Parts: sequence; structure tokens; C-alpha cells
Amino acid sequence: MDTSAIIARLTAECPTLAQVLEPPTGGTADRFASQAALVALLEPLVDSRVYPLNLPEKATHPSMVYRLVGSSPGIFEGYHVTHGDLFVVNLRGPDYQALLLLMDSLIAAIAGENVEITDQLHDYDQGENLYRINIEMEYTSISASSQSLPAAFVYPLSRGGQPNAYDNYTKQLVNADYAVLIVTADNNIVALQDEIMGALLGWQQSVYFHEMEYASGAGLEGVGSLKLWRELYRDAFYMEQA
Repeated sequence: MDTSAIIARLTAECPTLAQVLEPPTGGTADRFASQAALVALLEPLVDSRVYPLNLPEKATHPSMVYRLVGSSPGIFEGYHVTHGDLFVVNLRGPDYQALLLLMDSLIAAIAGENVEITDQLHDYDQGENLYRINIEMEYTSISASSQSLPAAFVYPLSRGGQPNAYDNYTKQLVNADYAVLIVTADNNIVALQDEIMGALLGWQQSVYFHEMEYASGAGLEGVGSLKLWRELYRDAFYMEQA
């Protein structure tokens, strides 16, 4: 089922949505460069002393080392909507109090980004004579070239035929269900629901379709710092034998 008319309608009528798009099927999404985005957030905190995997010899401190330790797609009803990359970032320095202040600066730097700290461990490396704060964090992205939020992913969900009212069995009413999956980092789902309802309720895709109706809505388990809610809209058209 084609979703282009619905996407165009929501794009035109829902100014709060930063983008409206059709999600790729599972496993086909272009990967967001979360590693480069994370490094860009961290480098200003330590004068660019952010290194992948290991410290260089005779490194100056404080410094950071990062490792990508896990990566998983967020697949919803067969579509690749989100992606989560799990990193471990090691903060190192000879002064523990200074390292705690650096941790505070890191928390401030990722505020407002789709980055969530999931665990941390403080220890001391006697071999290097350095304090360390080991931070586990997840960078969540959406499956789109632009990471602008809030976004809505539109995809066909199902369709089903109604009992035929014609004796010749060449014309049949078909119900079609479409999902509008809201992805946001803010607490604005209700406002987005209202905006989408104003755009779709009673609207016709074309003269061949019935007026669109609201069917149902449900919250989905959030991914990282993102919140997800799926709206279901239904319309109908007549299928005719060629």
C-alpha cells in the first residue's frame, strides 16, 4: 500500500513534526555515525584528547578512551525505526576531584542529545597512577539521514476485505490500516497526536478512498532517551477485478 499521500499530508499539516517519512525494512537502514557524533561532544571537554580503544604512549591527562561494545536495531513491525549503539567511555586523570568535575561536564555536554548513561564505575589504576571513571552510555538514533525530532514514520500495517455486496464478485470493499509511529525526545506526544488527528481524521487520500478514521493508539517501549507512540488510522476503497 502506498503511503506517499499520507506522508505529504502530514508534512503539510503538522508543523511540529520535524520530518515525516517511510521507514526502511529491517536491516536495510543507513547507519547514523554515532561514533563521530559522540566524539564531537566529548573532544571540547579534554582539549581533543579523546582516543578510540587505547591511549597513545605518553598521553596527556585528563583524557578519554571510547569503545563501541554493542549495536542493535530497533525493529517495529518489520521496520527499522531506531538504532542503539552502546559505548564505554573511560575518563582518566591524576586528580580524582578534577575527574568528578569532568564527569559533571560530560553530563552537561550530552544533555539534550539522544545519549543516555546506563552505568558507571569508579576505580584507580595503580600501574598508570590514574583515577578512572568508566561510563557506559547508549547513543540512540533514528533510521533517517536527518536526526531532527520529533519525527513520524508512516507505514502500511494491514488490509482486509469485507463481505462482497455484489452478485458478480468483481467489486469488494477493502479496509486498509496505516501506522503513524511518533518518535520524540520530549513530552509532547499528546500535542503530536492532536496535530496528526487534525490532519488525517475525515481526510480522503483520493476520490477512490473513503474518509480516514481513527482506529487505535498505543505506547511502545521507549528506546534509550526516545519515546514512541503508534497511532493507527483506517480507510477503505473498492477493489475491482480488472
